Amino acid sequence: MKINALIVLFMLCISFVGCTKRGCTDPDAINYDESAKKDDGSCIYEPASEGNLLVGRYKCTRKSGYGQVEGDDTELEIHSIRVTDKILRVCDNSLDLSFYITYTEDGFIKDTVVPNVPGYMRDGFAARIFGSFSEDSLHIDYVWTSEQYTYDGFKIQQFSGDFDTPDYRSAWVGFYDGTKENIWWTPDTGGVSGPYNATLEVSLTANDSVLKIIEVGSAQYQEAMYFLNKNGTIRSANYLYCDGGGSFVGDSLNYYVRNHSVGAGTETRFKCKKRQ
Repeated sequence: MKINALIVLFMLCISFVGCTKRGCTDPDAINYDESAKKDDGSCIYEPASEGNLLVGRYKCTRKSGYGQVEGDDTELEIHSIRVTDKILRVCDNSLDLSFYITYTEDGFIKDTVVPNVPGYMRDGFAARIFGSFSEDSLHIDYVWTSEQYTYDGFKIQQFSGDFDTPDYRSAWVGFYDGTKENIWWTPDTGGVSGPYNATLEVSLTANDSVLKIIEVGSAQYQEAMYFLNKNGTIRSANYLYCDGGGSFVGDSLNYYVRNHSVGAGTETRFKCKKRQ
């Protein structure tokens, strides 16, 4: 009897392990199964529009205006800013450079103006941008006064989802109270100061396509512009700082502002909760 009981118990254990539910575990898929514990490769996504074909991460060769190769492994990130106006943002983290583009249905890229968002103008001059794209490849020429870069590359990661409905952004508008820490570094040393008390004001810009975050009472960080994804993550929308972002989780806001040059820089990290 004891042997039979052990066999039954053993079979039950095998059945329990084997019944771990499989399905689509990607929240961005249209057939996402919240109860699935293991992905079975069945995820289905909305058909990609021309704009979504561009959205993603690319590995590129970057050339200077003189045709000299500056980076064989340059990575570009392209994010959706405003789908209805076909506005995308391109970021070259290796140069801490970003710029805005739009596209045509037949695969051409050109520069664009983003109302109420700083970044498409640098020191009063607008960049000239043109290029082309296909499903997996990309060509962009960027020209600004004496700077000129040519990017040729292929997609290594597809970003999913359109982020153009302002309804979800308004949920995070308000005042946030918490702390900040200042981090600084040079080629020889570095340090941390704080934490200090901080209050942030989050509001929508006039065109509802990005958030504006202001540190109340601070002359150093009076304004930062961020675009927000549906999952609550934010990224800098300023052309000068590719490397800035954070996230909203529930009533909490964690984000950082970074200003750096080669081998040196400063970073301020905020941890705040929404004021009730």
